[in-house]
Amino acid sequence: SQQIIPAISWAIQHLGKHFYLIGSDYVFPRVANWLINKQLNIMGAEQVGESYVRLGDTDFAPLIADIKRQHPDVIINTINGDSNKAFFHALKTAGISAKTSPVLSFSLAEPVMQHIPADEIVGHYAAWSYFQSLPNPQNRAFVAAYQKRFGSHPVSDPMEAAWVGVHLWANAVRDSNTSDPNVIRSTILHQSLVAPEGIVSVDQSNRHVWKTSRIGRINHQRQFDMVWSSEHAHKPYLYPVFIEKKRAEQLLTMLYKLWNYQWTRPDTQQAVVQP
Repeated sequence: SQQIIPAISWAIQHLGKHFYLIGSDYVFPRVANWLINKQLNIMGAEQVGESYVRLGDTDFAPLIADIKRQHPDVIINTINGDSNKAFFHALKTAGISAKTSPVLSFSLAEPVMQHIPADEIVGHYAAWSYFQSLPNPQNRAFVAAYQKRFGSHPVSDPMEAAWVGVHLWANAVRDSNTSDPNVIRSTILHQSLVAPEGIVSVDQSNRHVWKTSRIGRINHQRQFDMVWSSEHAHKPYLYPVFIEKKRAEQLLTMLYKLWNYQWTRPDTQQAVVQP
């Protein structure tokens, strides 16, 4: 509700209506692409391909060949970790660029980008709530303090979110004058924070955080130039309004059992199942 759905809506409006979905073969990409397919159908767009690779894979030749055949307007990327380096290198080698088929990533952040040559990722996109390049005073102070303590390493959305979570908890402890979890469970519901990403507030119905949605385009410094931001923070819906909770839980149960009761497809399992 705060990353995928707003970003897909933006991509349909600005990048095109033919989408190729590629992800690492574990639970997040599988469920994300299941949701994306439903959203594409609702908004009159089309999925022209869907492929998965094992975590850590570096051989993208078959996948790149399929992308070239389908010639999508947009490539949706939920590949995790260092496999992104091999993926973007394969795209560049095949002549697939941000001008022909831009990639919109949901798991690619600043730290991984530092290990990818700039000319292989410039012009592609990612969707997060936080970018290190955000110009507000809170973020400038946050980045400066982080780099003073840990060195000139880049900061990412998951890192900032961890910082936010600790500070929301700490504020609840201060307000209630105790760290008793039973008290904090109540006090945390009233917490808001001017964070590096902007104002975040705990939702009283589910204890997730209202967050702003943003899309950034990668520049030559391997940072993000923000190209779009939501006008206000989005409520954290546990289930998107266009799916049934029962159907989502059935998908999760099916994957969990199929993968021998774990959340990643086992190496011994050969079949790639399209949910």
